[in-house]
Amino acid sequence: MLERRAFVKELLAERGDLLVVCGLGSPTYDVAAILTSIQSLLHDPNPNSPANAEAAQLYRENMKEYVRRVRATVEDSWLEDDERVAAGEEVEAE
Repeated sequence: MLERRAFVKELLAERGDLLVVCGLGSPTYDVAAILTSIQSLLHDPNPNSPANAEAAQLYRENMKEYVRRVRATVEDSWLEDDERVAAGEEVEAE
């Protein structure tokens, strides 16, 4: 049986870009509470207990590059598939 941390690490390695929020499955949490928790994670991440070790290291050692990469990732997520194709990127079929 896998330990919880090892399981989450393995799950994240298989899933790529994935935000895992644990402990929010309780019926006492509504959408507003979940969104507030995500906002808190994004505003004040804990690089000492990372799901993404590379991002945590960059966050600790080179904040300017970390912010640049986050910004680029967010801006890339705004592109529509046709814009990605026009930019020469490969688009996965749904």
